[in-house]
Amino acid sequence: MKIQHFLQLIRYKNLLMLAFVQAIFWLSFNDNFSSTYDIVSFILLIQSTLFLAAAGNVINDFFDVETDRINKPNKVLVGKVISGKSTLLVYYILNLFGVVSGIVLAYIQDKIIYGLLFIIISLILYYYSKYFKKIALLGNFIISFFIALSIYFVYLFKSLHFNYSEFDNIFRNQILVYSLLAFLLNFIREIVKDIEDV
Repeated sequence: MKIQHFLQLIRYKNLLMLAFVQAIFWLSFNDNFSSTYDIVSFILLIQSTLFLAAAGNVINDFFDVETDRINKPNKVLVGKVISGKSTLLVYYILNLFGVVSGIVLAYIQDKIIYGLLFIIISLILYYYSKYFKKIALLGNFIISFFIALSIYFVYLFKSLHFNYSEFDNIFRNQILVYSLLAFLLNFIREIVKDIEDV
């Protein structure tokens, strides 16, 4: 598999944008990177998010191959330049790294139960690609929810070991507003894409 095909498969431009947004919100806290512990937490959050998102993109292309051959034949990778077997292998590896990174993040934050969130996200992304995407609006809702969640996760994990009192409340409210906006904008975008594909 060529690097350029791998980058296309994981939709690297979308991943870079996702990482950029999370970094901006993380740095919005007034301490920025106050310790090595904080830097490690930041890296693990970005890492888990990107690996899981990349895995979701890969498995989505795997299950969408027949539809894509009709709607966008020039952009099909699976079964054309990348075998189905290789696609699944890439998916499993990315998924494993994403879940493990999330569990390690939850562990060092002393909130190991939060590690379950990353396992659940992984499972939902799989079933989204295989089943839920075909259900009107449900698939759009799931993807939009995860986009919003990727923003809220910044607050969730950043706030565990800091106490900013009033500032913390203001930042939390801002994060909620931005998460809601991200959800609504992506939900509308997904609906428009569905209409264009009809």
